[in-house]
Amino acid sequence: MRTRLLLVLALPCALGSCDHYEDLDENPDCSLPGEPALDPALQDGAPTLIIGEPDASDGAFVTWADDDVVSARYGSQGAVMLAPTLRLADQGARAERCLHVRFTASGPEEASISNAFEFSEDAGDLVAGPIFIPLSGTDFDDDFDVRAVVSGELYQSVAEVRVHLVGAL
Repeated sequence: MRTRLLLVLALPCALGSCDHYEDLDENPDCSLPGEPALDPALQDGAPTLIIGEPDASDGAFVTWADDDVVSARYGSQGAVMLAPTLRLADQGARAERCLHVRFTASGPEEASISNAFEFSEDAGDLVAGPIFIPLSGTDFDDDFDVRAVVSGELYQSVAEVRVHLVGAL
């Protein structure tokens, strides 16, 4: 009986609902068919995409700039992750909120995620994140080239930045 109770209590964690960090902005109702191809024509005049993270002390958004040092995040199951937040500047009034995000981080290894996310309005911008990108390994002191592509119905916004990821389990 005790073993059965432990399995019932552990099941939500095994299914990923036990993460004590911020919830992923992934929404099962926010789905797009397939992964859109990169289209330079849709990038011309697209909204400005900004990669960053909330400041730990006051929650204010901090834009990542080239060579910034960012801290690794740790999942409840022990994974080391890069956890950026994405902002589409001055797009808060836009009705389209379900957008496709393709994110790659190239460094000593390459990690990527590609999925639909529901963006929310914050101070006139559309925001999604943190978006957790799992990395293999447990100790980081490395540079990563980070690239995000957000695809809407009529545009593709692209942002790139090189950051230095630090952290160890």
